[in-house]
Amino acid sequence: MVMKPLLLGECPSKAREGTFHLPLMGNSRKLCDLAEIEIEAATWATPELDSYWALTGEFYCANLFLHHQETWDADAAKEAWLELDHKATVIVALGRRVAVAIGAPKVWGKWREIEGLAVTSIPHPSGRSRAYQDQVLLEIASATLTEARERSHRKTLG
Repeated sequence: MVMKPLLLGECPSKAREGTFHLPLMGNSRKLCDLAEIEIEAATWATPELDSYWALTGEFYCANLFLHHQETWDADAAKEAWLELDHKATVIVALGRRVAVAIGAPKVWGKWREIEGLAVTSIPHPSGRSRAYQDQVLLEIASATLTEARERSHRKTLG
């Protein structure tokens, strides 16, 4: 069985509270673009679902919190990380707050080994993030997602 890397976000947005069972769905198109994942159109009912299922074919997706958080609680985030049930050995934190919660390096795209896990981070892919207006950060995020898939594949092969 080939393991996939885990993309780890914060929580569903207030607007997406009802889709907590589909973590990162609202950012799936952006993440597919960054990871250079081809999206097959009209596979599902909507373009958003098409991109979500394309993304989850290559990555596990999860949020630290199942429900929208009005305020960020760093201690609760660290606790949620420790309690998160996942199979992945390669983790990509989406945004600084998640990176801090899991102990990922503060430099985007830099890797760290923590208790058998390879962890890194990229800027959060939301439309509110201005990070992706910077071509260098776009390239770092894209390369990081490619490397995450490669690392996960290598770990699977042993």
